[in-house]
Amino acid sequence: MPEKEIVSPRPDRDRYGKLYWIVDRPDGGYISLYANRVTLDAGHLAFYGGELEYLTMALPPGHWVAFYAASIIDGSPVAVERWTEGTRDSDSPKTAEP
Repeated sequence: MPEKEIVSPRPDRDRYGKLYWIVDRPDGGYISLYANRVTLDAGHLAFYGGELEYLTMALPPGHWVAFYAASIIDGSPVAVERWTEGTRDSDSPKTAEP
């Protein structure tokens, strides 16, 4: 996974959401944002934030590759315990750093 440059949390994050997300783009870049909630519907990715849960960002299919809740410290996925290469049926999967 490419190294992500993490910018310090903005003081206005409460206006947009309390959770930090990373969206990987097809061109190898990424988007980092705050949102309280994410929906995925027919490939459309939508982020909602603020007290009224308003739409803060939407991406159509083909404009994103992956998204995950991320650490504000280093951008790594917060819910990942182990990341391996290969398939579960593989004889000897290699462990990769997340």
